[in-house]
Amino acid sequence: MSAIAKFGELGGFKLILEKIQQTSEDQWCGIDILVGFMHIFSGVQLQLAKQFAEEYAMEMIPAITNNILNSPGSNLRNFTKDKIDIVNIGLSGFMLRVYSIG
Repeated sequence: MSAIAKFGELGGFKLILEKIQQTSEDQWCGIDILVGFMHIFSGVQLQLAKQFAEEYAMEMIPAITNNILNSPGSNLRNFTKDKIDIVNIGLSGFMLRVYSIG
């Protein structure tokens, strides 16, 4: 838990968000990097403080959606069903933290 907090204090979460938000083709966050980030988040998101998770998700969800929908052709060639599934699992975890069900 303290490692996650330290990572956040050092600006790690902000750096990840900024990388995903990159829109120039030479700086684009490739699907493999995005999958790595989302794989990590699916493992640690329940350890994040609810308020932080909600605030971060409100920026992360549109950033990931934009990254995928507007990917350059060089990135699209690397998409596979398994990679998209990993991203969806990470996103659904964020969504469940933000939007309570039932």
